[in-house]
Amino acid sequence: MSGCCQLVSTPFEIIDHTADLSLVAYGSSISNLFENAAVGMFSLLGDAPFLKDKTIVQVAVEAEAVEVLLVRWLRELLYHHQRDGLLLRNFSIDRFDGLDLAGEAEGWSPPADFNPLHDIKAVTYHDIKIEECENGWCTSLIFDV
Repeated sequence: MSGCCQLVSTPFEIIDHTADLSLVAYGSSISNLFENAAVGMFSLLGDAPFLKDKTIVQVAVEAEAVEVLLVRWLRELLYHHQRDGLLLRNFSIDRFDGLDLAGEAEGWSPPADFNPLHDIKAVTYHDIKIEECENGWCTSLIFDV
């Protein structure tokens, strides 16, 4: 992940990967990094017009390492998409205590004719590393499709 902590103007970048999907997420703080990683993951599914009925999805996870915490956060959000068909947006971390977090996202059911760009099966631990640098935080993620 050499050089991932460069000054960027976007919260994430999609990276070419041979078999799966990959992105690098950035954040001004570690909680902002987690939020931006979620934005990046859901951008891979594609965009759809939001319907009227908004649902708030609450997520609380804990882990023994910050990288594991990030994967669990993203897996929990992906679970709500897979179980309920929700497209999630507007992620916020309300509490971040190093190895414990609570946050939420706004979710909408997409139109019946919505076809995702990609079918993300899982968030992987492959080569995951969270780095702090002078510009904030960054991580690279690989998603199994």
